[in-house]
Amino acid sequence: CLGSVISARAAVIGPFLSEIHYDNVGADSNEFVAVTGPAGFDWVGWQVVLYNGSDGAPYASAGVPDPATAIGAWAEAVVAFGGIQNGPDAVALISPHGVVAEFLAYEGPVAAIDGPAAGAVARLLPVVENGVAVGLSLQRQGSPADWDWVLASATQGLVNDGLVLERTSALPAPATWLLMLAALWGGFTRRSRVAVADGPGVLAG
Repeated sequence: CLGSVISARAAVIGPFLSEIHYDNVGADSNEFVAVTGPAGFDWVGWQVVLYNGSDGAPYASAGVPDPATAIGAWAEAVVAFGGIQNGPDAVALISPHGVVAEFLAYEGPVAAIDGPAAGAVARLLPVVENGVAVGLSLQRQGSPADWDWVLASATQGLVNDGLVLERTSALPAPATWLLMLAALWGGFTRRSRVAVADGPGVLAG
């Protein structure tokens, strides 16, 4: 998307959930979850896991494929699903080491009881899809310091319009390093779970 603002310093931010489509008017169509990361990133072993809000258990999962195209230093990988539940439910992005990189809920609060995100509480998105027009999706916009989500025209496979991909001085250590540290800690104790509550680089237990 030409409206996206991309910084040369963008590669310091780790992968993150960037777009979700789960409900439209009539029969749901083209449901997907998109993940954005640095161009050339190794997606082997990364997974998107869909969580049932009623019992906190996973109901579907899929590996993150290599993105078809890259926009400058960034690329969006699209994970297609059939039958994404309409909520309250959640989506988790899981690293190859089993670390919860992000855990986002829509339509209502969700806490994971089972699966790779067990023990984590999802961050509730401020917008929903409630029988919206075909071709829309929920999208992350803004900068890492003030992430926001909006309902906009779907851009699966392209970096979202209005997404400012740069690291500001206010941000803590890059999420990729935090994920590596969390993976090491996870090897020491499986009870340690980490979720990104407010975007890459901002971790919450």
